[in-house]
Parts: sequence; structure tokens; C-alpha cells
Amino acid sequence: KTDKREVADIRLAAKMADITKARGASVAVANGTGRMGELMTLLEGRIKARSDLKPGTRSRLLQAVAYLRKTWPELPNLKPAAITKGAVIDWRSRALSEGTGHKNPGAKAPGANDGRSPSSFNKALDALRALLELAAE
Repeated sequence: KTDKREVADIRLAAKMADITKARGASVAVANGTGRMGELMTLLEGRIKARSDLKPGTRSRLLQAVAYLRKTWPELPNLKPAAITKGAVIDWRSRALSEGTGHKNPGAKAPGANDGRSPSSFNKALDALRALLELAAE
């Protein structure tokens, strides 16, 4: 909440952009022409809308989708049918060897939390499963 009109206008514009993007994604998915990027947008919207989640859980679920985007840059342009076992295995190898490339501010090299942990990968794999279940709906 804010008392400043300018801040409220900026937040409103951002919220309206999110809603418009989600509507377009849901139409594409309903038509069967949706790509994984649109499914990701839809999943992110559903996660943000869930009132039963604590803020930390919501944040972690959104981070898993962001991990997918960062470690599999081609994924948003793929159709759900193009997600094969071989493609997932290739992504797994790449994600666990390269990670997200995250560097802490001021660090010269990526640290221990550079996205290569099995825990981060497993959460992203759960997000991928949720995306494919969403595609099957």
C-alpha cells in the first residue's frame, strides 16, 4: 500500500500488464497453440494467485520457474510436445554442470549458490512437471 499517486500508478500499470499477459497466455493454451513460455506465464500467475501459500513458499516456486528459464533458454519457445526424455536429460546435464551462473555482488567468480545444487534442480524439475500437467489440461 502507498500514499503516493505516482507509485500507485506504476504498480497498477505493472499489475495490468501481468493480467493482459496471463489472458493472452491462457487463450493460446486453450487453443492448443500455446508454447512453454505461455504455460510458464500461466503457472506464475496461478502461483501468485494462491492465497494458501506462505510468501516464502510462493517465492521458492517462482524461483523454480525462473531457474527453468535461465538454465533452458530455448524452453519458452518450445511446444509441450517437443519436451522429450532426451531433451530433459540434456537440460539436466547442462543445468547441473553449468548452473545459473549466479554471482554474488562483488564476487569474481560464481559461489556455492550458483544454481548447481541438486535441491534447486529438483525444484525446477517439479516446476517442469507442473508445466506439462498444465499443458495436458
